[in-house]
Amino acid sequence: MNLKKYFLNEKPAETLVMINKSDQEVFNSLISRKIDTTYSHTVEIVQTLEKEGLIETEKAGRKKVSTLTSKGRECAEALEDFLEAIDSSGKEKEVKA
Repeated sequence: MNLKKYFLNEKPAETLVMINKSDQEVFNSLISRKIDTTYSHTVEIVQTLEKEGLIETEKAGRKKVSTLTSKGRECAEALEDFLEAIDSSGKEKEVKA
């Protein structure tokens, strides 16, 4: 997969940043609410991020908890820096954690 092209899409980038900023367990339903997308789209994003080695998921009862790998954390931090740099208003775009 072409990761450059993938991360130029808003929702995958927001997903990584949101997981990185979160101070609680991150479930797909939480990601859906925070990045304002459908649950099925979130599942697709999470599966792709996991396939690319950027996140790991672990079963917690009926739910899956998503955590960043070291590569994922590095990408999330770079994306945050990138979003800050391109924000024309000079204010950081907040991704809810």
